[in-house]
Amino acid sequence: GSVIYEVDSQKKFIYSIRRGMVKLVHVAEDGDNRIVRLLGPGAAIGLELLEGSGGYHHTAIAVTGVDLCKIPVTTTMQLTQDHPALCDRVSHQLQNQLDIADHWIVALSTGTARQRVAQLVMILEKFYSEENGAFILLNREDMAAMTGIAVETVSRMIAEFKRQRILYRYRDNFYMCNVSALEQISRQG
Repeated sequence: GSVIYEVDSQKKFIYSIRRGMVKLVHVAEDGDNRIVRLLGPGAAIGLELLEGSGGYHHTAIAVTGVDLCKIPVTTTMQLTQDHPALCDRVSHQLQNQLDIADHWIVALSTGTARQRVAQLVMILEKFYSEENGAFILLNREDMAAMTGIAVETVSRMIAEFKRQRILYRYRDNFYMCNVSALEQISRQG
Protein backbone atom coordinates (compact mmCIF):
# COMPACT_ATOMS: atom_id res chain seq x y z
CA GLY A 1 0.00 0.00 0.00
CA SER A 2 2.99 2.36 0.07
CA VAL A 3 2.97 5.11 -2.56
CA ILE A 4 6.15 5.04 -4.62
CA TYR A 5 5.29 8.23 -6.50
CA GLU A 6 2.21 10.29 -7.29
CA VAL A 7 0.90 11.50 -10.62
CA ASP A 8 2.58 14.72 -11.83
CA SER A 9 5.09 14.68 -8.95
CA GLN A 10 8.45 16.16 -9.79
CA LYS A 11 10.61 13.27 -8.61
CA LYS A 12 13.22 12.47 -11.20
CA PHE A 13 13.64 8.74 -10.74
CA ILE A 14 12.87 5.59 -12.69
CA TYR A 15 12.30 2.50 -10.60
CA SER A 16 13.22 -1.04 -11.57
CA ILE A 17 11.10 -3.66 -9.81
CA ARG A 18 13.32 -6.41 -8.46
CA ARG A 19 10.70 -8.19 -6.32
CA GLY A 20 6.99 -7.77 -5.71
CA MET A 21 4.11 -6.17 -7.56
CA VAL A 22 3.27 -2.50 -8.25
CA LYS A 23 0.02 -1.03 -9.57
CA LEU A 24 -0.18 2.13 -11.66
CA VAL A 25 -3.34 4.04 -10.82
CA HIS A 26 -5.17 6.69 -12.85
CA VAL A 27 -7.42 8.99 -10.85
CA ALA A 28 -10.31 10.29 -12.97
CA GLU A 29 -11.75 13.78 -12.58
CA ASP A 30 -14.71 12.32 -10.66
CA GLY A 31 -12.27 10.78 -8.15
CA ASP A 32 -12.62 7.18 -9.35
CA ASN A 33 -9.42 5.13 -9.31
CA ARG A 34 -8.65 2.86 -12.22
CA ILE A 35 -5.68 0.53 -12.20
CA VAL A 36 -4.14 0.79 -15.65
CA ARG A 37 -1.17 -1.53 -15.20
CA LEU A 38 0.12 -4.15 -12.82
CA LEU A 39 3.87 -4.72 -12.99
CA GLY A 40 6.19 -7.26 -11.45
CA PRO A 41 9.87 -8.22 -11.29
CA GLY A 42 11.94 -7.05 -14.25
CA ALA A 43 9.59 -4.19 -15.13
CA ALA A 44 10.44 -0.52 -14.83
CA ILE A 45 8.14 2.31 -13.80
CA GLY A 46 8.48 6.01 -14.48
CA LEU A 47 9.85 5.48 -17.98
CA GLU A 48 7.71 8.36 -19.24
CA LEU A 49 10.31 10.70 -17.71
CA LEU A 50 12.80 9.58 -20.37
CA GLU A 51 10.62 11.27 -22.98
CA GLY A 52 10.90 14.62 -21.18
CA SER A 53 7.59 14.38 -19.35
CA GLY A 54 7.31 16.97 -16.58
CA GLY A 55 5.97 14.39 -14.16
CA TYR A 56 4.69 10.87 -13.77
CA HIS A 57 1.55 9.90 -15.70
CA HIS A 58 0.12 7.73 -12.91
CA THR A 59 0.42 7.09 -9.19
CA ALA A 60 2.53 4.01 -8.41
CA ILE A 61 1.52 1.97 -5.36
CA ALA A 62 3.07 -1.21 -3.95
CA VAL A 63 0.61 -4.12 -4.01
CA THR A 64 2.91 -6.50 -2.17
CA GLY A 65 6.24 -6.06 -0.46
CA VAL A 66 8.54 -4.68 -3.14
CA ASP A 67 12.25 -4.35 -3.68
CA LEU A 68 12.98 -1.44 -6.02
CA CYS A 69 16.10 -0.05 -7.59
CA LYS A 70 15.84 3.76 -7.71
CA ILE A 71 17.65 5.19 -10.73
CA PRO A 72 18.04 8.95 -11.33
CA VAL A 73 16.74 10.02 -14.75
CA THR A 74 20.01 11.89 -15.42
CA THR A 75 21.95 8.66 -14.89
CA THR A 76 19.63 6.80 -17.25
CA MET A 77 19.94 9.52 -19.92
CA GLN A 78 23.73 9.41 -19.66
CA LEU A 79 23.73 5.60 -19.90
CA THR A 80 21.57 5.67 -23.03
CA GLN A 81 24.02 8.05 -24.69
CA ASP A 82 27.04 6.03 -23.64
CA HIS A 83 25.46 2.59 -24.12
CA PRO A 84 22.93 2.43 -26.99
CA ALA A 85 22.29 -1.28 -26.33
CA LEU A 86 20.76 -0.28 -22.99
CA CYS A 87 18.45 2.11 -24.80
CA ASP A 88 17.30 -0.75 -27.02
CA ARG A 89 16.51 -2.92 -23.98
CA VAL A 90 14.57 -0.09 -22.32
CA SER A 91 12.61 0.47 -25.54
CA HIS A 92 11.86 -3.24 -25.78
CA GLN A 93 10.65 -3.30 -22.16
CA LEU A 94 8.45 -0.26 -22.74
CA GLN A 95 6.89 -1.89 -25.80
CA ASN A 96 6.29 -5.08 -23.82
CA GLN A 97 4.51 -3.08 -21.11
CA LEU A 98 2.36 -1.37 -23.75
CA ASP A 99 1.47 -4.74 -25.30
CA ILE A 100 0.35 -6.03 -21.91
CA ALA A 101 -1.66 -2.84 -21.32
CA ASP A 102 -3.38 -3.31 -24.69
CA HIS A 103 -4.25 -6.87 -23.68
CA TRP A 104 -5.74 -5.56 -20.44
CA ILE A 105 -7.86 -2.95 -22.22
CA VAL A 106 -9.53 -5.56 -24.39
CA ALA A 107 -9.82 -8.29 -21.75
CA LEU A 108 -10.99 -6.21 -18.81
CA SER A 109 -13.26 -3.60 -20.36
CA THR A 110 -15.72 -5.77 -22.30
CA GLY A 111 -18.08 -8.61 -21.49
CA THR A 112 -20.10 -9.55 -18.44
CA ALA A 113 -18.79 -9.15 -14.91
CA ARG A 114 -18.16 -12.90 -14.80
CA GLN A 115 -16.13 -12.73 -18.02
CA ARG A 116 -14.09 -9.76 -16.79
CA VAL A 117 -13.20 -11.42 -13.49
CA ALA A 118 -12.31 -14.64 -15.33
CA GLN A 119 -10.07 -12.64 -17.68
CA LEU A 120 -8.41 -10.87 -14.74
CA VAL A 121 -7.64 -14.16 -12.97
CA MET A 122 -6.14 -15.50 -16.22
CA ILE A 123 -4.00 -12.35 -16.57
CA LEU A 124 -2.72 -12.77 -13.01
CA GLU A 125 -1.92 -16.42 -13.72
CA LYS A 126 -0.26 -15.72 -17.08
CA PHE A 127 1.85 -12.66 -16.29
CA TYR A 128 2.37 -12.70 -12.53
CA SER A 129 2.58 -16.33 -11.44
CA GLU A 130 5.50 -18.08 -9.84
CA GLU A 131 7.19 -20.98 -11.60
CA ASN A 132 4.64 -23.42 -10.14
CA GLY A 133 1.69 -21.38 -11.49
CA ALA A 134 0.68 -19.85 -8.13
CA PHE A 135 -0.15 -16.15 -8.11
CA ILE A 136 -1.19 -13.52 -5.59
CA LEU A 137 -4.91 -12.86 -5.61
CA LEU A 138 -5.36 -9.12 -5.32
CA ASN A 139 -7.80 -7.52 -2.92
CA ARG A 140 -11.35 -7.03 -4.17
CA GLU A 141 -11.02 -3.24 -4.38
CA ASP A 142 -8.04 -3.52 -6.73
CA MET A 143 -9.82 -6.16 -8.81
CA ALA A 144 -12.87 -3.88 -9.09
CA ALA A 145 -10.64 -0.95 -10.11
CA MET A 146 -9.14 -3.09 -12.87
CA THR A 147 -12.39 -4.43 -14.27
CA GLY A 148 -14.63 -1.40 -13.80
CA ILE A 149 -17.25 -3.34 -11.83
CA ALA A 150 -18.48 -3.09 -8.23
CA VAL A 151 -16.45 -4.57 -5.38
CA GLU A 152 -19.46 -6.64 -4.31
CA THR A 153 -19.77 -8.14 -7.78
CA VAL A 154 -16.08 -9.07 -7.81
CA SER A 155 -16.49 -10.69 -4.38
CA ARG A 156 -19.45 -12.75 -5.62
CA MET A 157 -17.56 -13.90 -8.72
CA ILE A 158 -14.45 -14.89 -6.73
CA ALA A 159 -16.62 -16.77 -4.21
CA GLU A 160 -18.35 -18.58 -7.09
CA PHE A 161 -15.02 -19.52 -8.69
CA LYS A 162 -13.81 -20.87 -5.34
CA ARG A 163 -16.99 -22.91 -4.81
CA GLN A 164 -16.61 -24.40 -8.29
CA ARG A 165 -12.90 -25.13 -7.60
CA ILE A 166 -11.94 -22.99 -10.59
CA LEU A 167 -9.86 -20.93 -8.17
CA TYR A 168 -8.28 -22.43 -5.09
CA ARG A 169 -5.84 -21.41 -2.37
CA TYR A 170 -2.30 -22.74 -2.78
CA ARG A 171 -0.78 -21.10 0.31
CA ASP A 172 -1.25 -17.82 2.19
CA ASN A 173 -2.62 -15.37 -0.39
CA PHE A 174 -1.32 -17.42 -3.33
CA TYR A 175 -3.87 -19.13 -5.54
CA MET A 176 -3.96 -21.47 -8.50
CA CYS A 177 -6.68 -21.73 -11.11
CA ASN A 178 -8.23 -23.95 -13.74
CA VAL A 179 -7.29 -21.98 -16.86
CA SER A 180 -9.43 -24.05 -19.26
CA ALA A 181 -12.55 -23.43 -17.11
CA LEU A 182 -11.76 -19.70 -17.03
CA GLU A 183 -11.24 -19.65 -20.80
CA GLN A 184 -14.65 -21.27 -21.23
CA ILE A 185 -16.26 -18.65 -18.97
CA SER A 186 -14.56 -15.83 -20.87
CA ARG A 187 -15.96 -17.19 -24.17
CA GLN A 188 -19.49 -17.92 -22.93
CA GLY A 189 -20.20 -15.31 -20.28
